[in-house]
Amino acid sequence: MNPRNILMARDAINWRLWCRDTYVLPQALTCFQSSNGNFAQALVELKKKERSQLKETMQILKSSSHANKNTRRLQLDCYTALSKAELAEKLQIVDTSIKRQASNQFGLNKRAKQSLQKLSTQLASGIDLLRDMRAF
Repeated sequence: MNPRNILMARDAINWRLWCRDTYVLPQALTCFQSSNGNFAQALVELKKKERSQLKETMQILKSSSHANKNTRRLQLDCYTALSKAELAEKLQIVDTSIKRQASNQFGLNKRAKQSLQKLSTQLASGIDLLRDMRAF
């Protein structure tokens, strides 16, 4: 290397920029890195808080959904119980009407047998009367 070139290179260097780049920027970078680290820490804390809020919201939604399912199940059970009660009431009405009809039929059967027995006795007495009339 030529000493003249070295001197020209030395004169071409802006020593103010060199000093800034050598001493001031590393300090600024250290300060920026610490600020950036603080920002990253704040960001991590914010994400944790948001995650916990999201988990809490999801838990609330799950419990609300579970409560809604239980409410619907309870409503269906009540409807089923009501339907069963209505069905039992209708069955009771049908059972009562069947018993009434059976009683009426039993009464009719009893009266028919009594009428048949009376008719048989009257017929027997009529036959006896006819025999007596032939005997004369």
